[in-house]
Amino acid sequence: MTYLLLPNLDVLHANASACFGLISPAPVFAATQLAHALGRRIDCKITGTGIIHHSAQMLGEGPGTKGFFDFKPQQRRGATFINKSDYSSSNKTALSSQPTASLHLRVSLLLEVQGQVDLPEVERFLQRGRLAGGTIIRHGRISQKAPGDDPLSGLPAGPRYWLIERRDLMEREPDPLDALLKALALEASSAQSTASDTLPHRGMPVSWLTPAVLGYAALTEFQERQGVRMLDDDACTLPLHAFVEPMIGLTQYVSVRQYQNGLIPLWRPKWIQSDILTVSQI
Repeated sequence: MTYLLLPNLDVLHANASACFGLISPAPVFAATQLAHALGRRIDCKITGTGIIHHSAQMLGEGPGTKGFFDFKPQQRRGATFINKSDYSSSNKTALSSQPTASLHLRVSLLLEVQGQVDLPEVERFLQRGRLAGGTIIRHGRISQKAPGDDPLSGLPAGPRYWLIERRDLMEREPDPLDALLKALALEASSAQSTASDTLPHRGMPVSWLTPAVLGYAALTEFQERQGVRMLDDDACTLPLHAFVEPMIGLTQYVSVRQYQNGLIPLWRPKWIQSDILTVSQI
């Protein structure tokens, strides 16, 4: 088992509208699926994805005097229409607005991988790759770490934050929505993880929390459907497709230098049941 470092991915116009009613700069599920697609391309099994956040710029107006309560995300108008149903109800000559939120993002990914990696093929993959719908316009030097090497050597200087899971805070209330809202309202000075919380978060300040999509639950049966995205290989058959709804969890930004004992928090995919796929750090 070795690590593959994809440092300093500079991503433009990534999707920050993770699902209805939620804007988040934490593309956890998208990053794990980028790693999955890369594993298919290079014919290596990728078993875990570490996400290191460097910077993010939300695209919009504000914040104003009310902070991000005043933030107005940039919006776009549709460029096409379907049977005129996309036209505005109040202006029959203008296309409707498509509510969205975008950001510019800079992250590094540390992938746990089995096998020897074809680094030139990784380069070619990233030339066309996207993260959360955003275009990867540049990246640092890709490297595979031998056993015993420092897996984080080669990261860019500047801010470096692990994106970790805070399932322990979601388990404090019987209603997960109540737990999420209460956790997001906590102040770092007024709440600490307790000794009974799951390691390695014991004693960690509750700060820099953000909700994120950590999985999807299928609403329909998996079946072939016309119009879905084709697999990026030579297969001629349509991939199985299902309509899904997102599953929201809680994440936290933690400084790489302050994270406990140099542990590497990897996100790992898991099918909880045949119609629910999640990623977690348990």
